[in-house]
Amino acid sequence: MNKIRGFTLIELIIVIVLLGILAVVALPKFINATDDARENVIEQLFGQIQATIEMNYGFAQVKNKTRGTQTIDLDEVGEYTFSGGYPEVKSEATTPNKYFLTS
Repeated sequence: MNKIRGFTLIELIIVIVLLGILAVVALPKFINATDDARENVIEQLFGQIQATIEMNYGFAQVKNKTRGTQTIDLDEVGEYTFSGGYPEVKSEATTPNKYFLTS
């Protein structure tokens, strides 16, 4: 007579415990991955802002306007005020660029 064999209760419990252990170990890594991705996006944005500021400083150097306060017309973007060659803080809410009005 052929016996049909299945899994014993102990084997099933061992598999469930192992899956639980794997979930406990792996789940925090996936949760932290989202936070790490957000931090990386912010760091990249900060780096892009710094690069833009340095590029504008180079533009001010080319125009020989790195002393005092100068206003430079940046073709497609509009006029920006530079102090010491670096752009001053400008709010798009109070003084929007023509670039944003036409796009």
